[in-house]
This record gives sequence, C-alpha cells and structure tokens, in this order.
Amino acid sequence: MASICQSPHNLPTTQLDRHWDGGDGRSAGGLRTCGALTPVRTVRTVPSVSTTLTPCPIPGAELRRLTPADAGQVTVLQRGCWVEEAFANGTMNIPPLTETLEEVAAWLGTTEAFGLWLDGRLIGLIRGSRAGDAWEIGRIGVVPDLRGHHLGWWLMDQIEARADAACTRYELFTGAKSARNISLYERRGYVRMPQTRPGLVYLEKRIQPR
Repeated sequence: MASICQSPHNLPTTQLDRHWDGGDGRSAGGLRTCGALTPVRTVRTVPSVSTTLTPCPIPGAELRRLTPADAGQVTVLQRGCWVEEAFANGTMNIPPLTETLEEVAAWLGTTEAFGLWLDGRLIGLIRGSRAGDAWEIGRIGVVPDLRGHHLGWWLMDQIEARADAACTRYELFTGAKSARNISLYERRGYVRMPQTRPGLVYLEKRIQPR
C-alpha cells in the first residue's frame, strides 16, 4: 500500500514496499507485536553477525543476516506483526500482510535484512537499504511475548550502525496514526520530513561522522 488514501492496485509491489514497509515497528511501549501465528523453530547454520554496540537484551539471542531460505519464518512474523498497525491506520492492504512467500524471498535476496533468533525461532526483524544519500530503515518487528525488553530499540541500533558509508542520513516512515511509533523515533532523534504521502509520516536523522 502506498498510502491509506490511494488505491494499492495503482502501484507495483516494489513501490508499495517502499511506502509501507518500514519504520513502523514498536519497541517497549511502541513495538509492533506479533501473535496470530507461531513460527516453526528451525536449525540454521548461517553464522551470527557482530553486535559490538551493546549486548542483546535477551541472553542467548543471535542476530544474523537473513536469506531467501528464511522467507517462511519472515512471512509468518509479518502476518502476525502488522495486523495491529493495519487496524490503527484503517487498512489491511499493506505489503507485510499481503506479500507472497515468493515476494518475501525476493526482497530477502536483495536487501540487507537481519533476524534475531532464539533457540531456532525468529523473534525479531529489521532491514536497511541505501537510496541515494539515505539509509532507509524498515520492517521492524518483534514477537509479543518478548515485548518490554527494548528489542525494537536494540534492533534499530544495529541497523543504524550498518548504514552504507556513502549515506548521510537515516530515513524511515510510519502510519500517520501510529502515535507511539512516531514518539519512539522522535526520542531517537528523528525529525519529521517536509515531504509526505497521505496516511504516512516520514522521518529522518543525520548520520554523525564516524
């Protein structure tokens, strides 16, 4: 869905994805939660990635790069996580709820997406990609039984630290009625951008020199 007021059938999936996929997750007090479906636990051999900023709030959880082979778990996570946001903003027709398994596998193969795993279960998700001078952040989701552990905030720390060296700012968006999400991002230093689409709020934050 490109916006709440615009028909989703007028845009291809890639455009819909760009305008309703990210920056609308919720962390403690504002974390997107999942609950309708339970992922099947799997054993994967993909190595975890470095998380040298701060330890994960959940002992034993590992962050690793997601691949197309994770499409099943990611699809289940999304279907459960985005329902609450859809109700809040008055539409169920948004990519995280409508994407097919094949579409999820496709963007997992081209986007820098990370999953947080605990005992073979996908418990968190986030992704980032470069668009010009911006590092676009999206698909922030955490399972409901682990809310309150600040995992959403921690995942944002991880993806911000992985911004492309050529980027000068972070960018994300959320539903215009997602007050808790907007509050979360503003607490992280994000400010609203002048360009907007109906039903969405875009925010950005300058990347500090490293």
